[in-house]
Amino acid sequence: MKDFWRAEPTLILAFVQAALACGMGFGLPITPQQMALILTLSGTLLALINRAQVTSPATLQAMTPKALAAAQDTAEPVKDVVKKLPVVLLACLLAGASFGCAGSALTPKAPPNLPPVVEAKFYATYAIKDLDVIRDFANDASNTTPPIISKATLLIVVDWHESLVKLIHAAPDGWKRAALVGIGELMGKLSPADQKAFKPYIDGALLTIQELP
Repeated sequence: MKDFWRAEPTLILAFVQAALACGMGFGLPITPQQMALILTLSGTLLALINRAQVTSPATLQAMTPKALAAAQDTAEPVKDVVKKLPVVLLACLLAGASFGCAGSALTPKAPPNLPPVVEAKFYATYAIKDLDVIRDFANDASNTTPPIISKATLLIVVDWHESLVKLIHAAPDGWKRAALVGIGELMGKLSPADQKAFKPYIDGALLTIQELP
C-alpha cells in the first residue's frame, strides 16, 4: 500500500476524474476547463513523483555504501511528498470547486437588441470553448505516462473537433443541434474505455450547451 501512490498514477488520475464527475453530477459548479486544469496538475505531479523515485539496478550496484546511505537520506523528502499526495490532490479538488463557484456567476448573457444570427453566434462561440476542452483533454491524455488514450483516439477527437467547429461556424443559427448531434457521433466513435475517460468533459459540454439559449 505504501507504494500505491507511486505505482498507480493512472488509477489515481481516474479516481480524481471520477470524483470531479461525481461532484458535477451533484451540482458542483465547476467547468470542464477547470476540471482539465486540475487533472493536468494532478497528472504532472504524479509523473514527477514517479520519476523522482526511479533508480536503475545498475546504478544501485555501482554505488558505495556511503553513497547509497546518502541517496536514501535524499529520498526521505520524496517519501514525505508521496505521503502528502492525497492532501495535495484534495487541495486541487477544493481549489477547482472554489474557482467553479466564482465562475458560475459568469454565465454568458448576450447583449440586448442583437440580431438573431449575431446572438446565435455569441452563444455558439461560448459552446465551442467546451468543445475545445474535449480536444485539449485528448491531447493531454495522449501524452501522459502511461498514456490514458492512444494517438489513434487523439486523431479521431482532433478531426471530430475540427469538423464540428467548421459546421457550427457555417450555420450558427443551428449551432445547438449541430453540437448535440456531433457529441453523440463522437461517443459512437470511441471505445468503451475512451468513453469512460472522456465522460466528465462530454457531460460538462452537454450541460453547458443545453443551458445556453
